[in-house]
Amino acid sequence: MNKRFKMNFERDNVKRVRTSGQIIPLTRNQGFTLVEMVVVLSILGIAVAIAMPSFIRFVQNNRLATTANAFVGALNLARSEAITRGVTVTVCKSPDQIDCVANGDWAQGWIVFMDPDNDGEVADADDILRVYDGLPAPSTFVGTANVSNRVSYAPTGFPAVLSSGTVALTIGGRTINVVLNTTGRVRTDR
Repeated sequence: MNKRFKMNFERDNVKRVRTSGQIIPLTRNQGFTLVEMVVVLSILGIAVAIAMPSFIRFVQNNRLATTANAFVGALNLARSEAITRGVTVTVCKSPDQIDCVANGDWAQGWIVFMDPDNDGEVADADDILRVYDGLPAPSTFVGTANVSNRVSYAPTGFPAVLSSGTVALTIGGRTINVVLNTTGRVRTDR
């Protein structure tokens, strides 16, 4: 071939071809081979298998703490509203977020409502202050006898029934206790 029309030369370690005054780079097709893809996917699979149990534990711990904090927040809201409004305020189990129930556990959901007649029942839908949805199965949220169905706060901020109790929340084999003391203060305990 004539050197004028086709000449190979290297500049910056890239082969180029000059044809009729134009310089065209000669490059290989870029991409991955099947072997490279299999190796990368194998390493990725191993990394995911190692990280998954920790991630699941992280999600369960987060759900446990979030739910316990929501319940503590509901009890603190009830206590605060009882003092502010000067009426009894009750937190009770409620699967439909309208009426209180005596069966099941707290995992079905709960409501905070004004209870001026102190009977533990919602008299009017306008009395409901806040609604909390239930927890996904297989969560359990069981209270001791004093707090198994409801917790009521008197206008003084003390529990309407002066007794302590514990509600145990279990998600994924981990448990956190929400403890109510006789003065109405709430804390969590692992």
